[in-house]
Amino acid sequence: MADRSARTSPEPEASTAALAVLASAAATVVIVAFVVAGLLTVRHSAVTYRFVIPLGTGRRLASGDNISLFPERLVIDRGDVIDLVNQDDRNDEVGPFFVAAHSELRQAVDRAGTFSGTCTLHRSGRVVIVVR
Repeated sequence: MADRSARTSPEPEASTAALAVLASAAATVVIVAFVVAGLLTVRHSAVTYRFVIPLGTGRRLASGDNISLFPERLVIDRGDVIDLVNQDDRNDEVGPFFVAAHSELRQAVDRAGTFSGTCTLHRSGRVVIVVR
C-alpha cells in the first residue's frame, strides 16, 4: 500500500519562474505608471499677452470713441503673463489689475479661476479673465 502521508512540494524551478513572472509584471506596472504620470504633467510654456494703451486713450474713450484695446473676455492658462503698458496720462483698471499712468504692469497668473471686474479700456466697462 502506498504512503499517502507524503506530500509533494513544487519544484524549486517552478517557484523561481513564478517569482520572476510576478517581478516582471510589477516592474511593467511601475514603468507604465511613470510614463502616464509624465504625460499628465506636461509643462505649459508661458504665453505673454501684451497690451499697449497709447497716449490719448482715456480722452478718446471719454469722447465716446469705440476703442478695443483689451478683449471683454480673455481665456489664458496658469503661468501665462499679462503685460499692460500704459502710455496714457490716465490710470486704468483691467479686472483685478491696476496700471498707473505712464507705467507698466507685468503679472504672471498662477491661480486658476474666473476673474471679472471693471475695465476702463472699452465702452462696456467690464472684463472677464478666465484662467485655466
